[in-house]
Formats: sequence, structure tokens, C-alpha cells
Amino acid sequence: MKNLAAAVAVPVVAVLTLGIAPLFAFAACQATQTPITVPVALTGNVDGFGPLNTTSIPNQAWVPWLERAGALCPQIPASLLAAQIEQESSWNPNAQSATIAGLHTGGAQGLSQFMPATWAQIGRNDAGDGNISPFNPIDAIMAQGRYMCQLAASISADPALARGDVVALALAAYNAGLDAVQKYGGIPPYQETQAYIPSIAQLAVTKYSIAGSTAGGAPVPVGPAGPINAAILSVAEAEIGLPYVYGGGSLTGPDGIDPIDGRGPGFDCSGLVRYAVYQGTAGKVELPRVSRDQGQIGPHITQITAGQAQPGDLVAFTFDGNNGGGPTDWTHIGIVSAISPGGPTQMFNAPESTKNLGYADLTRPFYTDVPHAYFRVHL
Repeated sequence: MKNLAAAVAVPVVAVLTLGIAPLFAFAACQATQTPITVPVALTGNVDGFGPLNTTSIPNQAWVPWLERAGALCPQIPASLLAAQIEQESSWNPNAQSATIAGLHTGGAQGLSQFMPATWAQIGRNDAGDGNISPFNPIDAIMAQGRYMCQLAASISADPALARGDVVALALAAYNAGLDAVQKYGGIPPYQETQAYIPSIAQLAVTKYSIAGSTAGGAPVPVGPAGPINAAILSVAEAEIGLPYVYGGGSLTGPDGIDPIDGRGPGFDCSGLVRYAVYQGTAGKVELPRVSRDQGQIGPHITQITAGQAQPGDLVAFTFDGNNGGGPTDWTHIGIVSAISPGGPTQMFNAPESTKNLGYADLTRPFYTDVPHAYFRVHL
């Protein structure tokens, strides 16, 4: 955890132009949406972290403390804290930064790399040994959880930041300082910080979350409806971590450069679904290019109920009326990746500019409270 604000001279980050959509989501799935100017630069994919994959933790004595720290607030799960520790110290409880000839000079300390001034405010004797130390893994893990929750709360309460991705901004604040996040109205334009967030997000999903699970502990998916479903989902999941690219994706793979953040090649929401369906059916089913047209009954598309949906089925959403305003003018589309007895709990998708392909929790009101429908691809 390093505050770069005082050490690096950088130009003010340019504002980003995104399409209108609630909470920034899926702004560029359809070209007909109206742009607005937004002074928040989001990076990484922070949706859909699952329960902690304890087998990835190098010291099993730390697992209960990670789980306890991950239960302090809903925005900061244990899987995220574990990924953050790997990024900060590579699980070395004695890690120290800013050393000269072996002498510690006041830099970041311990497993979670706290600066001394921050530690003086946040550190407690959670280990119960009478010694409050950032080099004690228990003290460090619990302090990391408290501090990340404090940052998330501060960001949520800030009108200039609350519309952004709270977890991404909390990670940015941990790395660069909350003052830097507030100064730039989002993720600061520091190279280290902008690399820090997607790196942790990907680790949290791919290494430190139980595979196929969702935030909140939803069950691992049961068997897919058939080999086509399994193939579609497998093709899509192989692209995890690629950037969202407006208009990106062809029948043969990722392409394009996103106009917002300049990353690419990659996929947008409908480009990913079209690619996964085409490849998953060995070229036998070619969907239309945009989400509005993909979620329609056709020769190879059948609408199904939520209770019938299985991993590999498609799920489409209407977030606004910019595509025509009708109930089936879908503005976003993804692929179901996990279910429970109550219905789908997770999807794999290309979310929006500045984020990466990954998982999203379908049990959130953000998804359940808007018109949506499920579809199955068949030959």
C-alpha cells in the first residue's frame, strides 16, 4: 500500500465519455445510446467474487482470519483480501519496502503493506498477544479488512464517487491514498495504481474464489442442459480477463480497440455472446450482432423460464429505452454461469468500457429489478 500522490507529478486524468446506463453498466452494448461525460475512470472487473478458495492460501492458519476480515462489510470479501495480499507482499509477513542496506526506512510493512502512519490509526491487537504489529499476520489481515471497509464506506458517502465502482475505487485508495482518488474524481492516473486494480480483481476471481461460485456463497452450478450449453460457456470463460471493447469481437475471436480507455483487442457484451455461440456450436448458429436482436426467438433460439435456465443459457436485460423502449429491446446480454434451486445466480459477461470480461452476481437488485429473460441455443 503506497501513497503515490506526493511523489509523482502527473497530468490531470481526462474525463471519460460513457453511454447512459444505471451505475455505468453496459453503456456501450448498443450504439444508439446517448453519451454523457463522467469524471470517473474505472478499471478491472470487481463483480462476482466468490467464497474464499482456502486451498490457495499458503498458510492455513490464516484462513479463519481472512474469512473473519471478509465478513466485516459486504463490499470486501475474503477472496479480494487474499488477492490483495498476494499483490502487496506475496504472502510474506516480514515484507518491508523502502529499505537501504538492510535498514528499514519507514516504508510499507508486513503482509498487507501498511504505511506506519496508517497503521497507527487502523492497527489493533487482533492476535491477542499484547503487541500491535503490522508484521503479525493476524493483526495485518484484520486491519486490512477494516481499512478496506472504511475506504468503501467513504467512497459510497462521497457524491462525486458513489456512482463509480466502489470496490475498484477502494483498491485505488488503498494503493494511492483516498485523497488522490478524491482529487481525480476516480482512479488516479498513476501507472502502478491502474495496474494494481485489474491484477487483484483477476486474482480474486480466478485464484482465490471457489470456481463457479458467486459472491454471497451461491451454489456451484449443477449439470448443464446439454453439450451445447457446456461448450458455449467454456468458450466464453476462456476469454476471462480480456478488456471490454465497444464493438469488439468477431466470430473468430477478440478484436478492436475501445474508444474510452484504448485497450484491446476484446469483446463487447453481444460480441462475446455471438462468438461463444458460434464457436460452441461449431459454426452452426450465427447470432445477430447486437444484444437487442440476439434475445429473440428464432430457429435456434428458444425462450425459457428462470427455473429452466442452466449454465450456458443466455440472459438478456433491458436497462433503459435507448434501443426502442420495448420490453425486449435488450441493452445487455450475458451467459448464465451458475444456478441455485431458485434460478440463475451468476453470469459471465463483457460488462462495460474500462472493465474486463468476468462474472457478475445475478442475485443483485441491479439485475433482478429490471426486465430480463432467458434463452437456450439449440441445433
